[in-house]
Amino acid sequence: MTNTVFYQILFEKETLYKVKADAVAQPVTLPAPVSQFVPLQNRILIVVNQKMTEKERLLLTNILKAVSHTPDQTDILEWDTLASRDARSVIAQKLTDYIILFGVQPAALQLEFRLSPYTPEQVATIWCLMADTLAAVDGDVNLKKSLWVGLQQLFLKV
Repeated sequence: MTNTVFYQILFEKETLYKVKADAVAQPVTLPAPVSQFVPLQNRILIVVNQKMTEKERLLLTNILKAVSHTPDQTDILEWDTLASRDARSVIAQKLTDYIILFGVQPAALQLEFRLSPYTPEQVATIWCLMADTLAAVDGDVNLKKSLWVGLQQLFLKV
């Protein structure tokens, strides 16, 4: 079988172009890189929907204590103040072990997966949990219970 016949069979419905052997490729200008997500220092990333009140900060501290962690052991980011809202590199480079979202959908961070509220899910070796805003959780006992169950599954493997 000749090369021409082979290519006709392989690329039956494609348009093929023959390039001269002495053709030189021209350099391509690449788009500017996407701005870098916030550098992370810890293995737990928490993203809240907006600037936290003192009451919400205390609630978050208590939530972390309940699962044997502290705010100093976590990267806590406020979504509305982020310069870059593209967290895809966090997943791609596995920069953290846990992501907890309070009042923030994964799509708001350009993450291409969906989460069910209060149900831990593993995405590329990173455990993720999405919950309502801290204010909503603070004001609803049932949401607190759902969050506790999710956090137990996430950290305590209950």
